[in-house]
Amino acid sequence: MPLTGIEIFKLLPKTNCSECGVPTCLAFAMSLAAGKAELDACPYVSEEAKAQLSEASAPPIATVTIGTGLVVSQPTAPLGGGATVISPTATVSAVEQVRKFMEIGGTAGDLVTALNLMQVTPRDIIAIFQALKEAGALAAELRIM
Repeated sequence: MPLTGIEIFKLLPKTNCSECGVPTCLAFAMSLAAGKAELDACPYVSEEAKAQLSEASAPPIATVTIGTGLVVSQPTAPLGGGATVISPTATVSAVEQVRKFMEIGGTAGDLVTALNLMQVTPRDIIAIFQALKEAGALAAELRIM
């Protein structure tokens, strides 16, 4: 199961050196969780952390299942004179692994960080928080300036 951005951040060196091309280690962790960065971009990550983070930095995996089979249909009335028909069938299904930006129960700051990584505009972030408040999913007072 892929790691969240916060879980990845806990394993990073937290130097905020910007050598990876991202201003902070937290932003880099969120980029890794989103599959938008490569772990090798961080020059200070330990080998132990690399091993733990290899799953999180891998691209999303899509599982595709293709199957074939036969369907047999027979006449409805016994001895009705119809012919038994055998028809080939095919099935295809695909399931894509979904990356999580944060765990359920994260803070408002975690949500804003994840939304910023997805390049959500400030106006849309405000609208998201207003919708969360209206739905009763946000136990906070919103002050929009």
